Amino acid sequence: MNLVYYTNCQYSGLDYFLKQQIHNLNSIHIENYTLIKNKNKIPIDILKNSDIFIYQPINKNHGIYSTDKSIPNNIMTYLPSKCKIISFPYIYCDALWILIRPAEIDALIGSYDGIYKYINKEPIENLKSKGFSLDEVLEMYNQNSIDFDYKNRFNKSIEILKNKEEICDIKVSEFIKTNIKRHKLFLTQNHPTSYIFIHCVNQILLILGIDYKYNEFSFPENIGKFSGDYPHTTYDAEYWKFEYKINIINNNWYIDDIKTIFNNI
Repeated sequence: MNLVYYTNCQYSGLDYFLKQQIHNLNSIHIENYTLIKNKNKIPIDILKNSDIFIYQPINKNHGIYSTDKSIPNNIMTYLPSKCKIISFPYIYCDALWILIRPAEIDALIGSYDGIYKYINKEPIENLKSKGFSLDEVLEMYNQNSIDFDYKNRFNKSIEILKNKEEICDIKVSEFIKTNIKRHKLFLTQNHPTSYIFIHCVNQILLILGIDYKYNEFSFPENIGKFSGDYPHTTYDAEYWKFEYKINIINNNWYIDDIKTIFNNI
């Protein structure tokens, strides 16, 4: 059985758990980000031989690389009629850390603002606009006296995710809201942990008619073997009051980023 993913790197977390339950599953990953950015040729032969197609919706602005049915010759038009098609959202949350370093992929396929820009740079920029010097801003940072706007950022992340879910088979926003303090759900803003992937896979198995349900919290947190694991700060710990153990608290990790934002480099 051929499973084709048209996704970003988030496919790997799904693939691990699906292969435990679907025997002789041959999976192929078409990286949406690379295909779009490089304007590569659509792999028509791969699509025509797919039995299952799992994808993240891609905006019609991307033309033939889009998954929008209104676009002629979009990538999904090459799928066979018997193919089982399942959609899941670009899973994303930027509100667990004081700020996020620039990530092109967020804007390109996720439709998130800030390509090549820091996410949540505004608290630093606002202090600068009020006349504070860099040394004063760093002193405020070290004293835990800067408001990094966690509540509004989290609400915005969930709102965007809910909007994306409206056209997706797989839902994850309520799971995130329920468990954000209880369990580690993200390594970075777009690298979920195993717990989120299992929640998604359980829904996929149900759609495929496979009578099995994983325990969402019974596996190591990084089965997908994603790189990166942003360190938390005392700000994060104080606001979120995580109920799980945080391995590293490292306020210093973000100091160079604050300097970069302040100096507008």
